[in-house]
Amino acid sequence: MYSGESDSAVKKGDIMGHEAIGIVDEIGPEVKSVQKGDRVIISPVVACHGLSGIFGYTQLTGGYPGNQAESCRVPNADIVLVRGPKPGISPEKLLALADFTTTAWHGCELAEVGKGDVVGVWGCDPVGLSIQNLSFCRGAKKVYAVDPHPQRLKIAERLGCESASART
Repeated sequence: MYSGESDSAVKKGDIMGHEAIGIVDEIGPEVKSVQKGDRVIISPVVACHGLSGIFGYTQLTGGYPGNQAESCRVPNADIVLVRGPKPGISPEKLLALADFTTTAWHGCELAEVGKGDVVGVWGCDPVGLSIQNLSFCRGAKKVYAVDPHPQRLKIAERLGCESASART
């Protein structure tokens, strides 16, 4: 964030950060999907009762404090928290699941990617590559990857995608 560029969106004292993992310390009475002590991935998107926002972009997207702190409150935990997979997975690998993989999964959900589908993904950045990989996991029979960078297309090809250059 540059000084002066975001003065209306970020106020003094706002807490930044939206990719997070953690260990549940307390739960509210309505939380059913996680328990105290669970390792969790915290989705960057907050959604509840028709309202939405993103952690850590504060005034810009809903006013939710970020997760670059010793602790954080997670509204609507049953939707926002995902219990971490098996013990022994490194925090670095879990953190990768906290942002671009959840974003990719959400995109696959919105597109209703399923068995036998043909999927096109424009962009082979970490989110795009995750969408490609998750599309196969969800049963897509063919995934097309489009990107102007040959090195990114090679990664997509290793995932099993058909590639197409976006260079003009």
